[in-house]
Amino acid sequence: MDTWLDIVGSVITGGIVILAVMNLNIKMVDNGREKATASISQTDINSSAQVLDHFFYKIGYRVPGDKIAVADSNRIKFYSDIDNDGAVDTLDIFTNTTSWATSTKNPNDRPLFLVLNGGLKVLLSVITQFNLSYYDSSGSIIPPGLLLNPNNKRGVRSIKIFMKTESPDPFYAHESNKQFYQAAEWSKIVKPKNLIF
Repeated sequence: MDTWLDIVGSVITGGIVILAVMNLNIKMVDNGREKATASISQTDINSSAQVLDHFFYKIGYRVPGDKIAVADSNRIKFYSDIDNDGAVDTLDIFTNTTSWATSTKNPNDRPLFLVLNGGLKVLLSVITQFNLSYYDSSGSIIPPGLLLNPNNKRGVRSIKIFMKTESPDPFYAHESNKQFYQAAEWSKIVKPKNLIF
């Protein structure tokens, strides 16, 4: 009888150990996947940020008149000699609705587009948030409604860019069984030299 108790006890103990190891393995795989996705999100946002940073500093470069055509919270259209060929170019940077990003499971995803000289839309990134804020020479924010007036657009001296991206697929927290997306954010205030007179 003691032998049977030892065998049953060993099977139960072995089963508990196997379940614990399997649970640990599942958590390690989930953590690895979350870290990999977070790293990819961070890389995506960093490459988009470098492109935006490059173009935003060129606002108004070699442009004699108005430098900003449209200044909105999620769109900017400006003039610059982007390729340094002596001709003024127009660059339009804007987001579109979430319905344009149907290839991901994240309902908040939306495309961030770049259009040079009215040409084809170039997809810069898929993001969840893109916000622009405009400041005058004293560092005070210019409310979006005032930016419809060309004189107020001429008063823009710096622009704050905020961008957020999330993983395209959801993760589940095992403890609460809630769904979440890995996120990465980038923010910067750009002071284009050609807007400072």
